[in-house]
Amino acid sequence: MSDVVWIGIEEGPQTAQGWAFDGAGQVAASAHGDSAAQVQAHLGDAGALIVSDRAATPARPVPAAILPQAGAPSPLSQDAPPGLLPATACLRLSGTLAQRPNWDGVALLPDADKTQWTHVSAGEVVSFASFLTPRLSRLLGGDGGADAQALGDTMARPERLAAHLAQADLGGNVAAILGHLIGAELAAARPYWLGQQIILIGDDPLAEAYSDALSAQGARPERLSAADAAQAGLAALHRRASHQ
Repeated sequence: MSDVVWIGIEEGPQTAQGWAFDGAGQVAASAHGDSAAQVQAHLGDAGALIVSDRAATPARPVPAAILPQAGAPSPLSQDAPPGLLPATACLRLSGTLAQRPNWDGVALLPDADKTQWTHVSAGEVVSFASFLTPRLSRLLGGDGGADAQALGDTMARPERLAAHLAQADLGGNVAAILGHLIGAELAAARPYWLGQQIILIGDDPLAEAYSDALSAQGARPERLSAADAAQAGLAALHRRASHQ
């Protein structure tokens, strides 16, 4: 890969993904691995820009600019309700806004562990709300699909979530488990999505389940893949570093 000029890597808590970019800013190769070092070993010895959730970087309290004035994204913290928005989420948000200057609204970032609802305005994260829905669904045996009836039942009566989950578990209805959990989440996160512009950053079955759930409530989110958001964020960081 002699035409590779630089490498960008996004390192999450368990896995990492990266891309090798040529002089025109196009992706020449990509790789996945357990760590940034493993990904870089696959992509070559060009200079690497790494955004990692494993780095011991102090968190900045919200409201805060998505990117610090210099350097790579750092986590954002919130006191009420307590929360931590990881550096990789900020990377994906920065890539999303790099393609949409002056955009205001709510970005939803689901991953294998949590979902993050982030209120973005004037290039800042104003507030965010975190939910353990994906982790709970996995622990309870829920699959990638979300039963629409279950979702509606728990949105209407979120106080019955535990009872609904017990019934779904007894009946072996794995799609109902995720449906009930997303229904409870949408009920709690209503101020974030009702009447807002929404971008859903993700392209796996879980993201599809959230997209379907929001669409059923009349809130049709714009979609952006996680890889595209991360690539755009890395490219924006590289451009900024090149001009400093």
